[in-house]
Amino acid sequence: MQDYDITNALKVRVASECPGFAVVDEAWFSEPIDDYNEETPAAYVYLAEDSAEVANELSRRQATAQVYGVFIICETGDTFRAQRHQVREALFGWQPPGSSGVMAFHSGQMQEIRGRYVWWREYWTLETPNALTASRTVTI
Repeated sequence: MQDYDITNALKVRVASECPGFAVVDEAWFSEPIDDYNEETPAAYVYLAEDSAEVANELSRRQATAQVYGVFIICETGDTFRAQRHQVREALFGWQPPGSSGVMAFHSGQMQEIRGRYVWWREYWTLETPNALTASRTVTI
């Protein structure tokens, strides 16, 4: 069975298509943190959720969907709007290498505002038809 985690490809995509970010990396936190002291604007990506449809017994395949989170940390106002726009332009409809699906916007929400800084989180979905295929005989 192949793992379809595209976190590294997602980092590369955001870094190359969103020049306004000073930092693009894999998230090392799941909620806003008190001692964040990296440069901003920053984008942190991570695999947030895996989900799947019912397995097809005949073909031994199962369609899956991965939901990726993108934390955007930056100043409020025009900077925030510009960075959010860059992420959406970079990801909407993008087909990651090796995938048969394309990225679709799932949701976005304000996590926190601290002084002049915004912690915004977006979720992006990648559906991959027939992504999981049994490599051995499956007993059902």
